[in-house]
Amino acid sequence: MFEGEFSVLDGNCTDGPAAFQLPNPDPTNSGVTTYSVWARALGKPNRSGTMSTCADLMTVDPITGEELLTTYCSVYTLTLERTKGKSSFGDVSKYLLYIYADLNADGTLSGIRCLIRRFKDISGIITIRA
Repeated sequence: MFEGEFSVLDGNCTDGPAAFQLPNPDPTNSGVTTYSVWARALGKPNRSGTMSTCADLMTVDPITGEELLTTYCSVYTLTLERTKGKSSFGDVSKYLLYIYADLNADGTLSGIRCLIRRFKDISGIITIRA
């Protein structure tokens, strides 16, 4: 994913990763997004899928100057279940626009913006229950 105006750079994830270009959903990191992500489950009824949002963070060791790549995944996992009847979209912004991770092992979760699936030009307020 790349930051910029809305654009699908490579929509075919069957031959490798899909690539999107998206604006920052929460430029002030306030929990109020400028757009929302909506998803629904399709396919045979009584099946489900899960998704965890992860991101790589590059840091530099202050002593050695060595670049370190660390992958952080959110503690919140999105689960979508296909039930019988017509499926409907739900707001999944909390799961796909932020990563809630304990970055410095102090027991406090920090939100980092990240990845998406479907977008609506609707602002929203993201609430977290600890």
